[in-house]
Amino acid sequence: MVAQKIRDDIMNRTLKSGDKIKKVELSKQLNISRMPVREVFHILQSVGLVSHNPILEEQLKELKNVQKRLERYGELKNNLS
Repeated sequence: MVAQKIRDDIMNRTLKSGDKIKKVELSKQLNISRMPVREVFHILQSVGLVSHNPILEEQLKELKNVQKRLERYGELKNNLS
């Protein structure tokens, strides 16, 4: 059911290369728990239909630092205006 939905979406180009599939949203849409969705993702990863590229903790920290700098810059710019 889950695998078929994802395969169909890929074949119909509803899902395109680089699109993100949110497991929680998919499980809600199909009215099933997250566990079968996770299992199907592992299977689809093994055959190369989907990939999982988690963000590294270091990357997340750096992104948060950049966000803080941009927020400070925005505050300073607003104060000077």
